[in-house]
Amino acid sequence: MSKNENINKPVLLIDSDCKFCSKSLQFIIKHGGEDKYNFYSLNSDEGRKFLRKYDFPDDYSKSIVLIEKEKAYIKSDAALRI
Repeated sequence: MSKNENINKPVLLIDSDCKFCSKSLQFIIKHGGEDKYNFYSLNSDEGRKFLRKYDFPDDYSKSIVLIEKEKAYIKSDAALRI
């Protein structure tokens, strides 16, 4: 859960074990992302709730997941929207 959690913000699910994902998260936060997104680990209880809600398997870890306006985006679609 991000410290500035807001239910109106898009949700960004990140694989916290992936070095590239962690570096991407640092970049996003450095460029104002903390005010724009709620962040969760894909492996967290909250992250798995979002995965189930959008029909991903509980163990999904292939890419970041952006949930914006009740729609889930992955891979380059997520990255371009971010």
